Amino acid sequence: MFDFLRKFYLLLLVVLLLASCSEKNNNQKKESNDVFINDFENDSCDFIWKNVNRVEDHNSYSGDYVSECKPETLYAFGFDLESDTIKYHNALISIDMMLRSNAKPSALFVVSLQKDDTNVFWHSFPLSEGYVSENEWYKYSIELNLPYVVLEDTKFNCYVLNNGGDHLFIDDFKLNINYYVIPSFIEEIKEYNTPARLKNITDADNLNVYYSKQKKNIVLADADANIITKPLSMIYSLIKDNDTVEIQFADWDLLDKDSVLLFKNNNDIVDTELSVLFDADNTNVNFYLHSEYKTDVDIIKSSLILPFNYDDFVVYRRNPFVDSCDFQEVYYLDREGFSLRLPKKQLVLYHPENVSSIQLDVENAVAHINTDFYYDHLLLRFELSDTLDFYVDNSFTSLKKGDAVNSSFSISLTAKSDLPRVMPINYGYESAFIWTEHADWADIKTHRATYFGSEDVTDIEDAVGGFAYYDIPVTKSVFYHNPDSITNFKKNANFPGLHSTIKTDDLYYDFLKQLNDNGFEICLHTPEQYTSNRESMSEALSFMKEHFASPTWIDHGYNNSATNNREDLICDGLDSTSPYYSYDLWKEHGVKYLWNASYEDMRPFAKYTFRNEFVRPHPSYGDALPMPKVVKLHSYPDILLWSTPYTTEHSDNLAWNYYFDQERLDNIVDLRYVFITHIYAPWVEEYRGFWEIKDGKIVAKDGFNKALERLANLRDKHYLLPTTIENYMTYQEQLQRLEYKLDVNGNVLLKNNNEETIKGLSLISTKEMSLADGKSFNIRKTKNGNEYIIWFDMEPNEELTINN
Repeated sequence: MFDFLRKFYLLLLVVLLLASCSEKNNNQKKESNDVFINDFENDSCDFIWKNVNRVEDHNSYSGDYVSECKPETLYAFGFDLESDTIKYHNALISIDMMLRSNAKPSALFVVSLQKDDTNVFWHSFPLSEGYVSENEWYKYSIELNLPYVVLEDTKFNCYVLNNGGDHLFIDDFKLNINYYVIPSFIEEIKEYNTPARLKNITDADNLNVYYSKQKKNIVLADADANIITKPLSMIYSLIKDNDTVEIQFADWDLLDKDSVLLFKNNNDIVDTELSVLFDADNTNVNFYLHSEYKTDVDIIKSSLILPFNYDDFVVYRRNPFVDSCDFQEVYYLDREGFSLRLPKKQLVLYHPENVSSIQLDVENAVAHINTDFYYDHLLLRFELSDTLDFYVDNSFTSLKKGDAVNSSFSISLTAKSDLPRVMPINYGYESAFIWTEHADWADIKTHRATYFGSEDVTDIEDAVGGFAYYDIPVTKSVFYHNPDSITNFKKNANFPGLHSTIKTDDLYYDFLKQLNDNGFEICLHTPEQYTSNRESMSEALSFMKEHFASPTWIDHGYNNSATNNREDLICDGLDSTSPYYSYDLWKEHGVKYLWNASYEDMRPFAKYTFRNEFVRPHPSYGDALPMPKVVKLHSYPDILLWSTPYTTEHSDNLAWNYYFDQERLDNIVDLRYVFITHIYAPWVEEYRGFWEIKDGKIVAKDGFNKALERLANLRDKHYLLPTTIENYMTYQEQLQRLEYKLDVNGNVLLKNNNEETIKGLSLISTKEMSLADGKSFNIRKTKNGNEYIIWFDMEPNEELTINN
């Protein structure tokens, strides 16, 4: 209990601290509200209301008057807001009203946004929600989150669409528009003045380090003595003994200035070393940070702060797009980077070797090089408890006395150039779609239907629909065995047999082998339905390694009881004191890409969505939200975590055609997004939405097939890559060991520091690229026609140059 209270208290502290920091760094911008109320008691002359039809009603909810919608009225009560009324901020729209009807209404409340007479948003809400009984008042509410870029220069048009001929009465209508600023997730920092007396301690041809012996400050400058930065500082936000500790310093002792510059700062909590090493041609300067803690701490955030004297940035966003004008105030860049255009050259910090993340405060010209950040590794845990559905926050990096955090990155000073950026998807694709299937409650018939198109198809080559027919690979999880003889009868009496597991169903095993032989990934969804001991884990992992060799793992059944798969990542899998400790077993059997359910359960940015788009958070809300592509854990370096935003379940064909329409799928490409979805395709209950019964046979649902067909078309155009977790995460892991530097002319110097070939390494640029030494490559233009993508294989330890 004490450990839980401590973790709860730590979570409360970090939420309060980050909220406070974000508020301070949003220039004291405050939330504001516009409220519009119509109780219909007066003939309101407010310009926004329309189709009021105010009538006296002795059965009103309050007062004497209501708005009446007669059966013959198609467009009833509503309002219009012109663009000069709506402020240019993100807005949470809340609509509340009291409703009365002589029957359950089929009418809709429509919200639409128009720009230049074109609908940019349209959504309808059924007024039947909350209906109680005939002629009885009930409360009806709508809440809608809209980004500022959608609200800008638009007309807000809302109304009752009475397409069913209902007789409705409305009372006490209230519209509340809450304008808000998205948190910046950067802390308030102290700015240090540049000392008057500085000495160049490097005397290099490009980037130089200047030092103030009196103030002990470090600044960066070019060869012409132009001071590029203000003093570099280090900032720590920590939790020590259940209290927050804020440390910032810019005083560094210079210990060595021979081949390596060594700076150090010591305080009561952490010793910090900053080493600076120049490459042979002096173009690239390598920074190494070592923070060793003198006491037990939990890290909220630790960052090297680079405050610049120039503000002409080129921002390499995580999408990956480039911003060179019309900047956002703050960017979370994951592990991408930026350039700073100087009078003669450009300073580049891109594709850093080993940092937690980068945040760029463009408004104040400050870069935060995060050596650790709470939001870079969100992780919850369901501890063993008598209470269910109860988790603690394990997102902090918790360190003991003597533990250290190491980080490194390079800064280049080069000729101005259009920087080729590394694409997060290989083989020249602009986006990716990854289906991850959870193994629960499935039967061989539903498996064949969703993968081969019909329960009657036993050979993948004869597929008539489903994933295999459209050649859309899936990361498919499985149960290894069924010691408790679990049957599907509990979910559907039409499937009374055992649920699908490898050891209990030879037909299922053959089905899996066919999938695996055709590019599908087969991984464990834990060994069985309930908790597995270490012996069972070893057996299952050994079998899977031998027969399927997947490095992926998908948690199953996590919760707080003893039967809730204690071996899960977010249960006891990382707890070395637990009898269900799994980390060493995963490592032994090559499992290193684990599903992190924390983002689905914690939902830190759930409200930042728009139009039911796949892309979440939606880019309309800006780039400040800290969402890394993959998660690395300081204490568990041998695993990488991936996440999903939600479960995909569309119960009917209309829903499939709506959510997987061409526009939404095109937006995945246009926004260069990697969408990973969580599905239960062969689940034996039809409501999951992937199969249906036709002529007495289980077959793939038509809407599902149409969705796969649209994805396949985008793949065939080389826009979107349907792939697996293994392929995607292998590429992500390899990119972390891809060395990226620049020469003095702005040419890119790449080195593959992996022990294996990087397949389909892809780079993007607004200009055509070429490889030195005649190495062959593939090239294509992006879907929008504005950039070029090249891709090629890169052998282990291979070095090559991309000419500027």
